[in-house]
Amino acid sequence: MADEKKSGEKEQQPKSRKRIILVAMMLVGIMGAAAGAYLTLGSSDADESKIAEPAIIVDPLFVKVGPMTVNLQGKSTDRLLYTSVMLRVSDDTTRNFLTTYMPDINNRMLVLLSQKSAEQLKAAEGKSQVADEILLALSEPFSDPQPELSIVGVYFQDFIVQ
Repeated sequence: MADEKKSGEKEQQPKSRKRIILVAMMLVGIMGAAAGAYLTLGSSDADESKIAEPAIIVDPLFVKVGPMTVNLQGKSTDRLLYTSVMLRVSDDTTRNFLTTYMPDINNRMLVLLSQKSAEQLKAAEGKSQVADEILLALSEPFSDPQPELSIVGVYFQDFIVQ
């Protein structure tokens, strides 16, 4: 009988060990699930203010003006400027408006450029100054009423002085 009790105890020990291991694994699993839920659900409220919206990348919009050939001022009457310009704009409204008024834009640019001399245009400062003057000339209203235009830059595509 003593042997039977010992063998019965031996059989109970593996069952109780299995139960302890099973309970421990369940507790670890529950704690892991609780920690995961806390980190994903609980911290999302706190982190919403920290999360910045992704930057929206907008493709640049351009309006092509030209090409045009202009007689330049100076001692010699055979000095010419051949140029084409790209206007960088911020929105479709400006692009559509400038496309509609392209004859006016060409006229303003021809008048402006024909007042320049070859010496003024050959220097880098002269080209930069002309770009600023074009921007200023295009900021004057074309019509009344007119939407607010957003021209951000003037870029020369061709610029040949002869």
